[in-house]
Amino acid sequence: MRKYLLFILGLACYAPMMAQQRWRIAPTLGVNTSSVSLSNAYKADLNSGTAKTDIGLAFKWQIGAFAEYPFTERLAFRTGLFYTPKGFNLTVKSTQANVPTITGSQKSYYLEIPLLVNVAVGQKGFRIVGGPVFGLALGGTSTIDPVRYLGNTIFEGQTASLTVGSSITDDLLPTDTGIIIGLVRERDRLGLPIELGVYSQIGLSNYNPSLTRQPSHSVRNTLFGLKASYFFEVGR
Repeated sequence: MRKYLLFILGLACYAPMMAQQRWRIAPTLGVNTSSVSLSNAYKADLNSGTAKTDIGLAFKWQIGAFAEYPFTERLAFRTGLFYTPKGFNLTVKSTQANVPTITGSQKSYYLEIPLLVNVAVGQKGFRIVGGPVFGLALGGTSTIDPVRYLGNTIFEGQTASLTVGSSITDDLLPTDTGIIIGLVRERDRLGLPIELGVYSQIGLSNYNPSLTRQPSHSVRNTLFGLKASYFFEVGR
């Protein structure tokens, strides 16, 4: 928690400096599909016995703001701060007869800082944005749904909190990194400069500390979605 407070304090100290420059600020709302990417070795282990594990998409929202500094009309630097839920849905099916299917989900929450380059392409107002994104894990939950067999509930279900830390007994590493690539276009909508964009965010780092002792095993967050941003200038 201390690192989060220091981070927020640093942003507050930097804000007056931003206001003296030619920055544009954009409150942003996003809708994402979220999942995870498993390494081949980890995926093989999960499916090596009598169970088959399927990872499904989960729908998430995202809220935050971009801060953009234009160097020219066709080149800009973009950063910001976002609250980003991530996660996935899970289905485990047995290859044996008379064994019920188990379903569940995992939800995790991050504060993220993107560091993006914004480059105009063509003459139609489209721009490509891309660069790294760094996240701080806030926590999350893991849920196993109730299990029914032959019309009877044999397991009531369970939800547990995810712990953040670097121990192999923890569930989420404190930091997460990824790469963002997107295509955006800014247009006047009802007199307001609204930017609509399609983004893909691919995780670069394993987020599960219990897998750090097995280099061939990893699980990475992935996101794909839409963002809408309203830009306004804060200084000249």
